Amino acid sequence: MSDKLTPLDIQNKEFKRRMKGYDAADVDAFMLQVRETLETLYRDNESMEQDNRNLRDRLSDFERLEVTLRDTLTTAQKVSDSIRDNAQKEADAIVAQAEMEGERRLRSLDQRKVELIAQIHELKRERVQFETRLKSLIEVHQRLLEAFAEEEERIDKVEETLSFSAPTERASGE
Repeated sequence: MSDKLTPLDIQNKEFKRRMKGYDAADVDAFMLQVRETLETLYRDNESMEQDNRNLRDRLSDFERLEVTLRDTLTTAQKVSDSIRDNAQKEADAIVAQAEMEGERRLRSLDQRKVELIAQIHELKRERVQFETRLKSLIEVHQRLLEAFAEEEERIDKVEETLSFSAPTERASGE
């Protein structure tokens, strides 16, 4: 018999019978249970050994894949660095161009601001002239209105004088 106990060893094992020994049916039932358990363990062990072999094969495949991926990543990193450097150069050029355009626009806006300020001063000067002329015109019209009012008063006095004297002249002329 070998060191390893197999389900067949358990099935073929026979015990000597003695008087007051164990119940043969209980021993047989227990031996059957032990044999079935051992068979399950053997099958599981064999399955695990096969799984282990499969996993080792897959590990070997993954290790080869890892080398390929590492090489690919190195190449991708170099390409990425090159793209980043080119993008940085392009961005720097765009920023420089934008700064020049911004400065040109600022100069243009400053010039426009100077022109607008000059226009505002001219409009203020014209407004002052207009206000002065308007005040002068209002004063002339005010004087005319006052003169008309004085003339109206004189006319009213003359008319009043004429209306008081007219009935008296009529009475004396009759």
